Amino acid sequence: YINICEKFMKERNKMKKGKITKLLLGVSVSAFMLSGCTKNVKDEQMSVKVLNESVDGTYTGKVEKKEAEGTGKFILGNKSVVEGKFHEGKFLQGTLTNYDYHFKWVPGKDEKYEFDGKFSGKVKKEKFNGKGIYVSGKEGEKGYFSYTGQWKNGVPDGKGNLQRVNEEGEEYTYDGQWKNGMENGEGIKTYTNKEYPVYAGTYTNGAYTPDLVQWVEMQGSVKDDLEYKVSEPIKKYLKNKEKFFSEKTRKQNKKIIKKAKEFKYKSYAKEPGAFTPKIVKASKLHVVSIGTVDSTYENKNTWVLLADSNYSKYYYVNYSGRVPGVVEESVVDIYFLPVAYTTYKTIDETQNYTVCGQAALIEK
Repeated sequence: YINICEKFMKERNKMKKGKITKLLLGVSVSAFMLSGCTKNVKDEQMSVKVLNESVDGTYTGKVEKKEAEGTGKFILGNKSVVEGKFHEGKFLQGTLTNYDYHFKWVPGKDEKYEFDGKFSGKVKKEKFNGKGIYVSGKEGEKGYFSYTGQWKNGVPDGKGNLQRVNEEGEEYTYDGQWKNGMENGEGIKTYTNKEYPVYAGTYTNGAYTPDLVQWVEMQGSVKDDLEYKVSEPIKKYLKNKEKFFSEKTRKQNKKIIKKAKEFKYKSYAKEPGAFTPKIVKASKLHVVSIGTVDSTYENKNTWVLLADSNYSKYYYVNYSGRVPGVVEESVVDIYFLPVAYTTYKTIDETQNYTVCGQAALIEK
């Protein structure tokens, strides 16, 4: 390559002076300067920069001043492939195939993980941009991470699917929308452990933040235990009447809620699908068990299992907020929206039928 350039310079100096000769020389020199002594090479050993890291391998394509320039293909010793546009020895955009990459993932507040894996997909402006797949670890083992979908500025962004086994060994998939490397927008998170619910709905910066309808649906998604589907009429009622169920607006709607008529258990159990959605009242129920947990719908959620005085008719309701003063064996009235008639497992693994619902009020 150097010999060719030196020879050209010697030949130029030997040219005779003259008007025509000078003109031809000017054209030749201009062409030479514009070309910068570019040439095409095949499988030439060199170093290039990919994602701000210097790597060695073989290059096929155009070079200028001993560096990859323009369109080319670079193959590393481990058979990873870098193909696309280069400038001054730096990979700018194109496609990576099985490229080793150390990925730092921040899926939410106070969370950070690092992976060593392989990326295949699109690169633009020296970052993952476009469709791609990144895989780290062995499928089914702790720490496994596999994301397939859209990327932006080096992180998941857009529509994508994550398959993950976290540090506790919990295996799950998330399929949905991403932004800034976090679950953002509509998505579905499903665990292989069927004792976990299906978290379908809205996500915000990595956290599950469902609306009331999505929350009620999630409560009924645990396999074989209080499992149910929410009908479209029930969804519509929850959406339009959320003020009766929200901890924030329940108090100012209390008088309206308490106008509810008595619930007809037998009629509902016989044909749940025929029930017209509305809040009803179930009186003098005995609290069998009760618990309050953190909620992603509102701050706290209280679940209550109840029975009539004969312990022959059971109810299971969720309630947004706490229920002060109500404990096991308390006798209460509940104002609730029946959602489904299903079964739950008792301590001795037997199945009991129960009416499931979303409570608006629970009073002693």
